[in-house]
Amino acid sequence: MTSTKNIANSFIHLRVHSDFSINSGVMKVKDIISLAGQYHMPAVAISDLNMFCGLIKLYEQATAQGIKPIPAIDTQFMDERGRLHDVTLLAEDEEGYVNLRRIMTQTYVRARGKIEYTGRVRSLKSTKRDPRIYITYEQMEQHSQGVICLLPAYFGPLGNSAREDKIDFADPCYERLKAIYQDKIFQAIARCQRPGEKGLEKYVLEYSIRYQMPLVATNDVLFKRQTDFKTHQIRECISQGVVMAEYQPEYTSEQYFKTGQEMAELFADLPVAISNTSKIAQMCTVKFKLGHHDLPRFTLDPSDPAQKELKDEFDLYVKEHPEVDEEEWILEKLAWQGLEARLKVLYPDPEEREAQRPRYNERLEYELGIIKRMKFPGYFLIVQEFINWSKKNEIPVGPGRGSGAGSLVAYTLRITDLDPLKYALLFERFLNPSRKSMPDFDVDFCNEGRARVIEHMQEHYGKDSVSQIMTFGTMGAKMVVRDVARVMGIDRHKADNLAKALQDKLEYKVVDENGAEETKTAKGTLENNVKYNPVFKAYYENTEEPEYRHIVDYSKPLEGLVRQVGKHAAGIVISPIEMNNYSAFYISEDGEQSTHFDKDDIEHAGLVKFDFLGLKNLTIIKNAIKMIHKRQLREGVKPEDLLDINLIPLDDPACYELLQKGDTHGIFQLESEGITKMVVNAQPKTFEDIIALIALYRPGPLQSGMVENYINRKNGLEEVYYPTPELNFEVLKDILDPTYGVIVYQEQVMQIAQTFSGYTLGDADNLRRAMGKKKQEEMDKERGKFIEGATKNNHDPAQAQALFDLVDKFAGYGFNKSHSAAYALISYQTAYLKAHYRAEFLAAVLTNGQSDISKIYGTVKDLKNTARKIRVDFIRPSVNYSFEHFDVDHKGRVIYSLAALKGVGVDVVKELIKEREANGNFKDFYDFLSRCGRHFSESQLKVMINAGCFDDFIAQGKEKGHSREVYHHVLKPILAAVKNSAQGNLFADLTENIDTYIYPDIVKEVKPWPMDERVKREYDAFNFYFAGHPINAFSAERQTLASASSIDDLFNKFSDYNAEVLSNSRKGGNQRAAVKSHTLVVHIDSVRKSKSFDGSKNVLDLAFSDETGNYRGDMFSNLSANQLAELADQLEQDSKAVVTMQFSSYQNKDTKETRTSMRIRNVVPLQTYISRCKGKIYALFDIRKAEGLAQVNNYFKAFIAGKPISQKCPLEFHFLFYTRFGVGTVEHKHLTSFTPGIYQALKEICGPHNIILELEYVEPEREGRTYRPQAR
Repeated sequence: MTSTKNIANSFIHLRVHSDFSINSGVMKVKDIISLAGQYHMPAVAISDLNMFCGLIKLYEQATAQGIKPIPAIDTQFMDERGRLHDVTLLAEDEEGYVNLRRIMTQTYVRARGKIEYTGRVRSLKSTKRDPRIYITYEQMEQHSQGVICLLPAYFGPLGNSAREDKIDFADPCYERLKAIYQDKIFQAIARCQRPGEKGLEKYVLEYSIRYQMPLVATNDVLFKRQTDFKTHQIRECISQGVVMAEYQPEYTSEQYFKTGQEMAELFADLPVAISNTSKIAQMCTVKFKLGHHDLPRFTLDPSDPAQKELKDEFDLYVKEHPEVDEEEWILEKLAWQGLEARLKVLYPDPEEREAQRPRYNERLEYELGIIKRMKFPGYFLIVQEFINWSKKNEIPVGPGRGSGAGSLVAYTLRITDLDPLKYALLFERFLNPSRKSMPDFDVDFCNEGRARVIEHMQEHYGKDSVSQIMTFGTMGAKMVVRDVARVMGIDRHKADNLAKALQDKLEYKVVDENGAEETKTAKGTLENNVKYNPVFKAYYENTEEPEYRHIVDYSKPLEGLVRQVGKHAAGIVISPIEMNNYSAFYISEDGEQSTHFDKDDIEHAGLVKFDFLGLKNLTIIKNAIKMIHKRQLREGVKPEDLLDINLIPLDDPACYELLQKGDTHGIFQLESEGITKMVVNAQPKTFEDIIALIALYRPGPLQSGMVENYINRKNGLEEVYYPTPELNFEVLKDILDPTYGVIVYQEQVMQIAQTFSGYTLGDADNLRRAMGKKKQEEMDKERGKFIEGATKNNHDPAQAQALFDLVDKFAGYGFNKSHSAAYALISYQTAYLKAHYRAEFLAAVLTNGQSDISKIYGTVKDLKNTARKIRVDFIRPSVNYSFEHFDVDHKGRVIYSLAALKGVGVDVVKELIKEREANGNFKDFYDFLSRCGRHFSESQLKVMINAGCFDDFIAQGKEKGHSREVYHHVLKPILAAVKNSAQGNLFADLTENIDTYIYPDIVKEVKPWPMDERVKREYDAFNFYFAGHPINAFSAERQTLASASSIDDLFNKFSDYNAEVLSNSRKGGNQRAAVKSHTLVVHIDSVRKSKSFDGSKNVLDLAFSDETGNYRGDMFSNLSANQLAELADQLEQDSKAVVTMQFSSYQNKDTKETRTSMRIRNVVPLQTYISRCKGKIYALFDIRKAEGLAQVNNYFKAFIAGKPISQKCPLEFHFLFYTRFGVGTVEHKHLTSFTPGIYQALKEICGPHNIILELEYVEPEREGRTYRPQAR
């Protein structure tokens, strides 16, 4: 027998699974390469289950280590009996690699394309594998060239047949596969100690000889070392959704990445099985072609008249100039034509146009020269084709995104819509002639049209050449600790504690050799949290509760592993030939097509990524303009004079006034609270101001003081320097004037280098990149170049050094002006629409957010708050005039969308509209049910009743059965009759037989809902209070008991507090401002009990609201669990409460930054609060209603008789009576203690607005306090 030492070096692992085998693999590709190198293996194959995702990484990392990478795949094939068996296919050469990709593409298309799975196939393995993903004999026959087949034993035909006790069932499989692969098929054999594996070996040896399939040893590798087996099992449990106690293992602890020696010893009796691995590896010679960029050739479409004319012109031209490149000729032709069209719009006056033309011509010639020299005309032509197709087909496209807006060629081709010369946008920021890299146009499309653009690309270039790009979701630290705890049966609270303690970004201090301390940052991995996060570390090292350590230790190797595949949000690739030459197609469950590679790997493979992003604001603009055009046409505006959003003036006063007031809800990029404050402070007056504000609102500029400098200089509070008092250069004035001397943009950094030190703009872009990377060697080189150039330009070297350091500092904060300018245009367009067409604009905003009704409230609030000022009405939905979207009627009123109601949805509303358009408006509620009831569920119709969708019919009279209450009462039997109707329609004579359901006494039997219930039902339908708020009935309490009149007022007071703290900070005074408290009377929407992070305090999670807004927060308390439950019950029963909010500030010890906070300090049920008050309650009665006075006297006799009066909180009840001659005081006065019964009786008799309170809250004794809230 050959010595195992002699054959160990010849072993190669040919069946290895990375974490791209998503259900079970626990090794990253880099781990596999590391182990292969460590064990001196000259080659390795990765054969993931139905996936090629790791092969580019395999090739790059393996070749870098001198290891041969072998592309392979594990999959299943179907035999004649419909059974599925494992098979491993290896690529012998490039043709074989393409064939493997073709096989998997066909498989995914068949399984998950438009063909439904019938469920007829069966797999003899567990159900973890998708039984639809299998290959056929026919596929293998068609694509066998260059492919090596390994036929596994255990889960192959032999093992599956043996487990059925029908070993001869394997013969047809062996015969067919041998005929297909001939001398390139091997019998794989593994010894993993699986049940029945040893007994199977006699058949393995027999069939190997019978069918002349040489043996090859494999280990079906899933994890690195034997000790990782439990990690693998945990991953399996996570993917299957089971706990370890329920887990039925399919694999064994032997399936780790064994050394060659271990495998040689394992197969000492079959050395040929070891040596054959080396033989197969030598047969495999696949070379990947990486690092190039392939694009389809752009050709003109002769079916398009304009393109045909251009094609004919080119055909004539090429006869005289045969050397001309078609793409270059087309690009130049389209660019010059486009420039002419743009100049006519930019400069309508011919004289001015001619005066401006030379600088545009010069810039265009320059850009075209660079594009041609860098061989990118095809790229520009491809981009302009799909963008112009989109515009032609009314799919809104953004004016630009990223640095592409700096290209004049892009502007002339209508790729972008912003003049780069007007706003000093630089081409070199987009395409640097001194740095070879692909241009990259990121394109924003209307959300609703993005899919259509992708379909167009597939039609234009072929479905087998266009694909979206795969992404991978990984196992994050917080999720994995929860998963591991669940699988291991550990208390979930321990996992929650760990997850809450985790920090995404960690800081730690290091001391250098000189004793200087430096703060560094680290990613928030589990390992780093154990090292640098003291709270997390304390859990980990808690010896009394070792479960914490167990969770973390088993989570560490799982962190970062691929958890699921997805689709890149924007990426599209176009192949010049069949996509399988670059990547197989993966088809998701919803039929979407993507590559097997992520965005980085697919670009390495040779394809160019195009980013198609969906931008909701473009959809909002499109929908608003539709409604505006409808209104304009109704008002008699000619079609040619309708609003064109691309032609609006960029100096509109109303638009800037809106921004200056902070009326920014719905305004793209400017609607968050923080940037709104900045906009109000800056008071923008020009489009350049908007560009700058968008660029400045980022952490770096905000923390550096740049924003304050910019605003103060702009508003005349600071003198403008270029850029500082110490370094004030007149030569930089033109560059820095638009930003008042502050270096805001990356383009300004480039222009400073060009003007001050003689850089070319290409070299200046390299300088910008070097400053961003902060690599010392590059920076030293650039510093010398900058100073040398400045000296040649007659600048002082010391000042040049200082300016370089200053520019270097600001370069870290600088933003891409091209991107900011393009997005500023969308910001301006949305602001313009809101300023001039508010109803239509906000209706479009609402439509865009209606799929998430929790987000609707902010826009409704914005619309309602301004309705009184600008006469915009907001009306409830109706089955007769509402649509599946928000709309604006002929009176300029915003009509609520039916589809935005909770649980209703778009599909059923479309059925309603179809019926309404076909047969006219609905006559009443019962007519609606007869025509549309079959489409709706009972719960959907109840929501619509609660929302008032049938209120138009109520005017017909309650006595005729028209009220929300009656509709609810009769809905169920009528709907049942409708859906049981033989015609599948509501029976035609419903209205004739309505008395069956609406009998004469029904109105008496069905009681009207109290106002509170009516409002609550509306809240349930809309997810906010539509036409009223429960707190509105408590105006007297709010006026007397609250220091903040509303939630809006509370936030205004908090803004004032922030301003005070900021002012103190600037003055260098007391940065920790005094704590302030405010009370307000609110409606409690929800109460939830929980624990503080460290478990030491009980917490109430409170959500409350009033008519101006809502708030959610935690109140920390020292109450016992029972006391907290009692308080929560009181709040839920009363639902009205007095909340005390506390404002406080603190200073960060490290950054010295002062921060403020607002939190819930106290909450008391309203009735309890009043009972703790002393003072007077006045009730105003109409003297003519004697029965009212009698009622009051009866109440007081009943409540006061025999009851002690609180000495601490006495209340005087005074009764005022009025007649038509005025108000007079009568000597009716009672001294008593507060009781909810008296108070509620007075409100009911007098009406809530006829109660006047003069009360003072008396703090209860500490011992008697219901609870004592604590600071966080």
